[in-house]
Amino acid sequence: MLPTLKLSTQHGYKTVLAKHLLPNWRDWRLRDIGRQDIQQWVADRFKRQLGWQTVRNAWTLLSGILETAVEYGYLSTNPARGVKFPEKELKEAPALITGEDFMKLLKHLDEPYRTMVRLIAATGLRIGELLAVRWRSLDLEIGTLSLRESVYEGRFQSPKTQKSRRTIPLGPQAISWLREHRLRAKRTASDDLVFGNRNGQPLRESKLLRNILQPAAEAAELGRVTWHQCSATFTRRCSTTFACRSRSPRSSWGTRVSRRRSTSTRMSSMPRTARRSKRSNANCSQLFPNCRMAPSRPIRQVVIFVWLRIGGAARI
Repeated sequence: MLPTLKLSTQHGYKTVLAKHLLPNWRDWRLRDIGRQDIQQWVADRFKRQLGWQTVRNAWTLLSGILETAVEYGYLSTNPARGVKFPEKELKEAPALITGEDFMKLLKHLDEPYRTMVRLIAATGLRIGELLAVRWRSLDLEIGTLSLRESVYEGRFQSPKTQKSRRTIPLGPQAISWLREHRLRAKRTASDDLVFGNRNGQPLRESKLLRNILQPAAEAAELGRVTWHQCSATFTRRCSTTFACRSRSPRSSWGTRVSRRRSTSTRMSSMPRTARRSKRSNANCSQLFPNCRMAPSRPIRQVVIFVWLRIGGAARI
């Protein structure tokens, strides 16, 4: 079963197995495991001051293993069902990195890592998604980035969810950063990675965090900074600067959005893209106040987008 899962999921399960499950359950027979045994095991985890989510993840994997045993006829019921957990304590959200702090961080980063951090903060990309971007995925004329794959520890895999397969708009600053990076890059063929190593292979996010991002954060006196924290900055700034969801059934152009899958419905998604681009541009200006904003071309982007969506490309 394990080889069928994503690489990142396999790594997480192997870690939980080695640290939390095998030390306790290695010598147990399946038929000897009862609900009371698992309840006591969960209680012991909390007595050792393990985190709530850590214990929950270990229990989830154990329950999944026992559920598989039920499916294959080795057990009649899953003894992990019905195990009680204490109420989860609320934790404070990680501190939001301000634009001023980001400028301090960028000063201690060299290229191409400065551009990588800028893009993650300005677009909300996951680090694995950024490391999998190829030049063919970029359209710097229209200003879009197509995400179809991800990277985990130097190996390609499918995106985290189906919704992760998406096309996102790029603001003028992001386009400018990518164009400058392309001039510096040695590998710029359509199939080459935008941010690859010297051999053109994917970078490892753990090494980047340990050897690049964290030392720069410490030099900037920011403490511990993670890739997820950089990405979350985009989401939080969007939620505080713009309404990420429309409050009315009408689009920002004043036209009612149709529920039917017609040409008008496909075109109605354009205002949403325009709003995302606007949020991205405003987020760039807040995170990087010292950078000049390149002039945007919203009308041209709208015309090209609508033309492509109604099948204009098929007529060529």
